[in-house]
Amino acid sequence: MLETMQRLPKPILFALFAAAGGIMAALLAEVFLYQPAPIIIPKYLVLAIDTSGSMAGDKIAEVKQAALEFVERRQSFLAPDQLAILQFGEHVQVLSGLTQDGNVLGKALRELKAQGNTPLGAAVQESIRLLEGQVGQRYILVFTDGQPTDSLDKVFKSSAEARQQGIQLVAVATEDANQDVLRQMTGDPKLIFSTVVGEFERAFQQAEEAIYGRNLLTGPRLGLSLTRSLLQVIAWTAFLGIGISLLLILAQNFSLRRPLISNQELLKGLIGGMVVGGMAGFLGQFLFFVIAGSTVEANPTILQDLTTVLAWSILGLLLGTGMAQFVPNLARLKGLLGGGVGGLIGAIIFLSMAGLLSELMGRLLGAGSVGFFVGLMVAFAELGKEAWLVVHWGPQDKSYVTLGKDPVLIGAARNAHIYFPKQQGFPEEMGVVTFNHGTVEFHNKVTGRKQILRGGSQWTVGRVVIEVKVSS
Repeated sequence: MLETMQRLPKPILFALFAAAGGIMAALLAEVFLYQPAPIIIPKYLVLAIDTSGSMAGDKIAEVKQAALEFVERRQSFLAPDQLAILQFGEHVQVLSGLTQDGNVLGKALRELKAQGNTPLGAAVQESIRLLEGQVGQRYILVFTDGQPTDSLDKVFKSSAEARQQGIQLVAVATEDANQDVLRQMTGDPKLIFSTVVGEFERAFQQAEEAIYGRNLLTGPRLGLSLTRSLLQVIAWTAFLGIGISLLLILAQNFSLRRPLISNQELLKGLIGGMVVGGMAGFLGQFLFFVIAGSTVEANPTILQDLTTVLAWSILGLLLGTGMAQFVPNLARLKGLLGGGVGGLIGAIIFLSMAGLLSELMGRLLGAGSVGFFVGLMVAFAELGKEAWLVVHWGPQDKSYVTLGKDPVLIGAARNAHIYFPKQQGFPEEMGVVTFNHGTVEFHNKVTGRKQILRGGSQWTVGRVVIEVKVSS
């Protein structure tokens, strides 16, 4: 089995090792994403929509569509959450009580009709009534395009009553709405999402994000703060970086028949993998929060996907660069590009399949695919070399070592690139091979002699044949 694996092409060997490292790391890191079986706290939300006369025409059509898409997005997460629909215009009318039935909610939204005034205070009072007796997190999401036509005293009293009962108000409002009134209603200006005609959908998405929340690795979670969500992602990607780093080091040593890992390599892999993985997770999740919280138009799902791709591409970039320390004469730029492309491809494959899998299986697939393609591309980065050594361990068993300015050490030393066991009588340093300005040179550390080698030159060490190759 081991001999068969050692004969695999280096890109495939690296890819398999790195994929295994990603999957094992992801399994271990699940502890950071685990939430005790939740006591699931249901959310109850009343969607109160202004259907005053000023909403006639394009505005009522657009708010219907935005609200329908809001309901459709929530369908996969509704249970045990429930939504209710009411309109306030000519009068306050409940179109649907609290329900999980998307068909009922959709039918209610299609009945919205613009006419009358803007009895905002009465709409809040009716929303409170709909939420009475429900145990869980309760919200009123108000959409309005104008000034309230009932008294401000009624608006503020009903809003204060909602807050006293633990009901949170969130508002989506056009530029014609009274922002001062809405700030007093919600108690937090960050819970007011301003919009204009043509942008209602974006504002509903922002309100949804404020109510339900999400991060790069999991779907919506109850009560996750920005800090906790950020730390979860950093910890998970740090483990992923460690797993892929260590297994890439193992793959390099395995391919060259070296002892699998030294204490120094273990330390470098642990610290380096943790740093680059943590950095990738931090940057991706931080950008997700920054962009999602900005006024820039952004679909939360698309934004989540883009920042996931970004985070894992960064992870690949940094891992590829770091592998230049372990793969002799691997140019940092090639390692960086190879790792970045690998992370990008892995992330895209993960996102294309994630919707078909559970969250856990999706993360394991993502970790494995990123590891696989980072490993594959880092190994491919060695292609295009000008000179290299072919180490013939047996008739059909060989390894390749890239030559360059960095000397390739042959011997029994722990850091030898072409390793021979010391217990078999081999000296720690038999020689080094370098490639400079088109010339391959062998420096025999035993005799002290230096020799220029040409393509096709060979010499034998024990049963192993080392051959020089130079590109034409």
